Amino acid sequence: NLFCDNVCKHILQEMRNRLKLVRFDVSGQGIDADAVNEHLRTWWTLNGLAALAGAVHWATLRDGNHAVSLAWSPAQNRVIVARERWWNGRYGMFVGYDDYDQPAYAVRDWRSAEGERRTIWFRDRIERYLRDGEGWKPFRLAADGEQWPTPWVTATGEPIGLPVVHFGNGQMPNDGRGDYGATEPSPLYGMSELDGGLLGLQDEINDIQRDITASARFAGFQMLYGVGVQNQYDETGAAISFTVEPGAFYTDPNADAKFGALPPGDLTQLEKALIIKLQAVSRQSSIPLYTIAGDWPSGEALLRAEQPAVDKAETQAAGIGPAWASLAHKATRLSNVFGGTLLDENLMISAVFAPVARRDPLTRAAIVAQLGPHLSKQEVL
Repeated sequence: NLFCDNVCKHILQEMRNRLKLVRFDVSGQGIDADAVNEHLRTWWTLNGLAALAGAVHWATLRDGNHAVSLAWSPAQNRVIVARERWWNGRYGMFVGYDDYDQPAYAVRDWRSAEGERRTIWFRDRIERYLRDGEGWKPFRLAADGEQWPTPWVTATGEPIGLPVVHFGNGQMPNDGRGDYGATEPSPLYGMSELDGGLLGLQDEINDIQRDITASARFAGFQMLYGVGVQNQYDETGAAISFTVEPGAFYTDPNADAKFGALPPGDLTQLEKALIIKLQAVSRQSSIPLYTIAGDWPSGEALLRAEQPAVDKAETQAAGIGPAWASLAHKATRLSNVFGGTLLDENLMISAVFAPVARRDPLTRAAIVAQLGPHLSKQEVL
């Protein structure tokens, strides 16, 4: 909206800022692990994954679900990645699961120069379609030749796997009532952080801000009044009005005339109402009130205030981390299939996030002062 005290944006920003992907770790030691680590570092840099991860986290928290696709670029001789907007009911990317909760297919609908397109990825093939009236007809790219669907297998015929990874905000289970109805949500997909109350509170915050603006205009300013004042007229006969400005002084020939001022109204109650709504947002989102209202504590008060946000960010990282690890593993596989590398695909890859606690040097120093005698020198440092 043109007028909005956008608290929802601040909530997403705070969560995104705490959820920072910093690198990938590869299990094991030796030449194979070093090769995968080096490949992932290069892949990270060339694809700008630090910035991409921030955008992916924002979109996942905002919408509840997001997707990232991978492709091999012959021109650049490397694996590239791209964010995909999640399915909105007509366009976007959707990932479907099998009975064992494993990704079974990914489908993307979008508009192109040829018309409305649909691509479906399976583990072993790619099916492309072009809208034809109310239905769809097979569509081929020039590189596909006469094959349809396009095989998506290695040189030995082994399925390559889905080149799409689903990111879901699953820190709160997306469970329905359990009646297996047509509108029953699936717990395999995430929920928006703004769902479940925050959007309603945002509307009320905007409403109170409007009330504050209106009240300030009607009652927030000192108003002047005059009693027994005679009208003054200019040479054309038009009445001369009083000009309200700093330093002005009014006189009147009527001996009984009086001037005075009405004091401004009290906006305290509206201010309290706004704080109450912001407190509700803080409770709902687990984001400390000080980050919303700007009243920053320090020391132990800061640690206590931010602990719910720390716990929530760690839970989110635990849920989103495997998706990043899957993306990294798929990148090594595509590199082997199309780039001719010999990376070990059996090594475990894990995503590493930056510490989610937001502690300034003075706060850390206060912690060390209290716990230093009970910690090792390495921990203190």
